[in-house]
Order: sequence, then structure tokens, then C-alpha cells
Amino acid sequence: MPEMSGLELCRKIKKNPETAEVPIIACTTKDRQVDQKWAKKQGVAVYLVKPCNQEQMVEAVESVTQ
Repeated sequence: MPEMSGLELCRKIKKNPETAEVPIIACTTKDRQVDQKWAKKQGVAVYLVKPCNQEQMVEAVESVTQ
């Protein structure tokens, strides 16, 4: 995203009371454990590493909607 990073957007969503409960699924090329841990601290509910397939995406969505 040209204006902000995905984690900046995540923080913005989580700080806003109107959107704070929206589950966030990250789909990224960053596959290091430290990246995943940092994303979770920023409010990411599910962290997928690209390339991810349709089944993984469906499972991610289902996991945050139950």
C-alpha cells in the first residue's frame, strides 16, 4: 500500500472503537517468526504466508467468524 504499511493500517483499525472488533487476516510474503509475532501484537488474528491457497483462505475466514 503506498500510503501506509499493513501493520500501520492494522493498528489504525484496532485503535478505532467502531472497527476494533473487526478480525484481521494478514496475507504476506514475510515468513519469519518475528514478523508473525509482531503482527499478532498489532492485532492480526490470522497470519498467512504467500503463496496461500483457497483452502487456507477459507479456513482463515472461518476461524475468525466462529
